[in-house]
Amino acid sequence: MLSDYNETIYDKYIEFIYNNTALRNNLISIDENKNNTQSTRDNFINCDISLRFMEPNPFEIAIFIWVIGFIWQEFKQAYGSGIRVYLTAHSKFYILNLIYMYTKIKLLLGNYVDCAMNLLYILYFICLYSSMILTRTSMNTFRSTDYWNQTGRYDNMTDNEKAEYVSKTYHILYWLNADRYYWTSGDLQNLAEAFFAMGNVASICRICFLLPIIGFVGPLQVKY
Repeated sequence: MLSDYNETIYDKYIEFIYNNTALRNNLISIDENKNNTQSTRDNFINCDISLRFMEPNPFEIAIFIWVIGFIWQEFKQAYGSGIRVYLTAHSKFYILNLIYMYTKIKLLLGNYVDCAMNLLYILYFICLYSSMILTRTSMNTFRSTDYWNQTGRYDNMTDNEKAEYVSKTYHILYWLNADRYYWTSGDLQNLAEAFFAMGNVASICRICFLLPIIGFVGPLQVKY
């Protein structure tokens, strides 16, 4: 919460934004227009803000290191065997190539699946870290003395200055607010989680060709 994160910023938020009825209504109006809906619950401007994450947690750092290692492994394999061999290899595991030779079961081109998995994870981290950067940038603006000085004279601004300031403030509050109710469907955090989910599916696809071969895991394959 903003009140727990920084009491000084929270006090200024309450004084200059939340208690300013004209500014608050303009911000709520922008939110309703962008979402093309009428808010049926708390307004976009609440008395406190649940903050987004501004830095990765240990779990995300561990996954990032693992993905970088995986990508480096794929580059080494492509460089060592040649790009043509890399793209046409059915599997990088000798035992699975033997299964393919003797059973004639068509295996997935494992390297294509690996590339798709790595690409999805890369997109996940790009969206995730971009969201964190935007959140941190918004918080840095909230820390700025110039911003709050400008906020204090909102009622005396011209219409053009008010429109520019409201748009800027809405952008800041949007990226600080962790309440998904107010997020757009194309929010970077939503996209990051979608790419992460698809990357997990691709990682499972790497062993799908084992399902009809090994009796213990065969029942996991569902056919429609």
